[in-house]
Amino acid sequence: MTVRLRRVRRGSCVAFTALAMAWLPAASPTRAQGTAPVSPASPADPCVADRFIALESTNLAPALAAEVRTDFATELRHRGLDVCDPAVAERDPAALVRVEGRDDVAIIELDDRVTHKRVGRDLSLRGIPANGRALAIAIAIDELLRASWAELTLTRRRAKQGDEARGDDDREDEEEDETGDGYVPTRRGTISARARARQPTRYQLGVDLGYLHTQHNFEAFSLGARSAVRPWGLGWFELSVAAVGALPADSRLGEVIAAGFRSTLTAGVCSRQDKPAHGCVGARAGVSLLSFRGLHPEMARAGSELGMVVDTSLLGQLGARLTATLTLFAELGVGAVLRGAKATNGLDTVMGVTGLLLSANVGLGFDL
Repeated sequence: MTVRLRRVRRGSCVAFTALAMAWLPAASPTRAQGTAPVSPASPADPCVADRFIALESTNLAPALAAEVRTDFATELRHRGLDVCDPAVAERDPAALVRVEGRDDVAIIELDDRVTHKRVGRDLSLRGIPANGRALAIAIAIDELLRASWAELTLTRRRAKQGDEARGDDDREDEEEDETGDGYVPTRRGTISARARARQPTRYQLGVDLGYLHTQHNFEAFSLGARSAVRPWGLGWFELSVAAVGALPADSRLGEVIAAGFRSTLTAGVCSRQDKPAHGCVGARAGVSLLSFRGLHPEMARAGSELGMVVDTSLLGQLGARLTATLTLFAELGVGAVLRGAKATNGLDTVMGVTGLLLSANVGLGFDL
């Protein structure tokens, strides 16, 4: 007897069952058990996989939804993942995928429970043959899943490379310590970190506007230029030259003004210069050459004299980086005059650069 098997559509489950039951009694028990087909997982199957993706669909034809499930499971099988139905899953899935059909568009939403991301995509089914739509939807879901897990994959790869590098350093240390002298050299990773932390020497040119004040009617402003060296990112050495002009000091016999030049040398320490803001503290020594001159004498003869002033002070500086090479800074200093100069009317001091000295500067620095 010859039996012809015709191709049965997926929806004709009743006809296929009747045909199988009619043929099975004629077959041997051993052959029937050895050729029993294994059906793919269905939404009613229990979910026992260690890692799985939950897939649910709405507004899709049952045949299309089943094909999407089968094709998607095929894509994930070689990566050790399975596809399960959310209704039968007893544990949280690695990701939850929802597919909704609207006209000729498949709306895919992915809720990634591993990276805590939500991504979505609208896949147009126009122009895709009916027998290829399931595979297109499955590929689109897999692409969303790969994109969501791409960052996690890169992070694990970097961590693995870092562990391998640290393992190499540990092995080198163990090999060099096998000499028996008890000496374990510093790891290369530590040396590299310290080398990167060391800041290069910085060279800077700047301009500033300054103010000087003493208790004997000396109120002066300065305009100067400076050059600084910042070695190791912490040191501070600076040389400046400025023109100085004092406001007139009044007396009953006339007025006195002072003008000249001032040069300073500063040494100190600073915080790291590569930060948006930094601070410096240091000591400053200054030498000024001032000319005192009388104006508008009423009861005396006006004259002029040249005097040299030597002072020292402690100061602090605050800086803010405006660009990669431009820095705005402000300074405040308190010191004393070691060698002073003054102008008198014969009895009283009209103007004197003596005693306590206060200074302030504001300027711009340009890194070379």
